[in-house]
Amino acid sequence: MGKQTDPKPISQRHFLKKSGWVAAGVTVAVYGSYRQVRAKMPALPTFDAPGAQDGVAWVQALAFGRIRFFCPRMEMGQGAGLGLSQVVAEELNIDQADIECILPDTDQAPPFQMTVGSQSIAHFFDPVSWGAAQLREALRRLAAGG
Repeated sequence: MGKQTDPKPISQRHFLKKSGWVAAGVTVAVYGSYRQVRAKMPALPTFDAPGAQDGVAWVQALAFGRIRFFCPRMEMGQGAGLGLSQVVAEELNIDQADIECILPDTDQAPPFQMTVGSQSIAHFFDPVSWGAAQLREALRRLAAGG
């Protein structure tokens, strides 16, 4: 084996200059490949609250007076499906038992917003209520022959 030599001491200034160049190189490499990296990342949910018109797509009339409600929130113990189904039932003046609540499936719906805390009822009450009210009025017009 060869003769061992002591490592050359490095000054703090020299170390900081060299590590700064390494950081700059990593930054340039990441920035340059951002599009390729972003294309391979999973879609992340948005943090935007739903608009009132979003609720129209979540409520559907079925045969024999049944209603299908596509709950926009995943059930994680907060009772979002039940609570929002009750909002639909109240708006349509029907029993909650007559509502088929479909929980979201990530294969069928785009990522929307995370289910956290108690935001489900607070953020989704108005759009769900508005969507159910729109369905109620459409059914009322249909029943009136118009």
